Formats: sequence, C-alpha cells, structure tokens
Amino acid sequence: MTTKWKKLITEINKVEAKYGSVMNVPYTDNKAMFPIYEITNQNRLAIDKNRIQELTEIQYDALQRYMRKEIRITDVTRIIRKSGSWIKPRVAAIEVGRYMII
Repeated sequence: MTTKWKKLITEINKVEAKYGSVMNVPYTDNKAMFPIYEITNQNRLAIDKNRIQELTEIQYDALQRYMRKEIRITDVTRIIRKSGSWIKPRVAAIEVGRYMII
C-alpha cells in the first residue's frame, strides 16, 4: 500500500472516530474533511450540492444570463473560465437561493 493511501485511511479513521461516519460531518466543519479532499484532489464545492455556493459578481452575472437563455453554456465557460461540471451545481444553487456573492 502506498503512503498516499495509508495517509488517506488514517485521515478517514480520524474523522469517523470524531463523527461516527464521514457522512455525518457537518458542512460547517471544513477543517475535518480538508485533509481527505487534499489527498484525493477533490473540490468540496463540486461535491456538496446543499452547501451555500460562493460566487463573484462576474460569475453570478454570467450564470444569470445563462439561466435567462441570453447566452449558451459554452459562452459562460469562456467568460468565467470554468468547466460545465463546475457551472451546473452553481446554477442549481442559484435556482434554490443557496448562494452568496463574495
């Protein structure tokens, strides 16, 4: 077993000892899951659909224009330089009001 996987299992065991399961970690406790996401190179924003999304004004404006069908998703990806898989959860968050302008 490589060192990366040993470290990952160790971090998962720490979180499970504290919360009982990785699924029980509250969204507000970013520090608990950060080492796991760092080892696996995952972005928590892409995973948490119920989390409040943080958007800049430019990103918000581009996503709003996409939702009003003024521009296509390819135009949005060019404007904000993010992929479609990054855009779709944020559009869903805007639709239900779970976003914050930073």
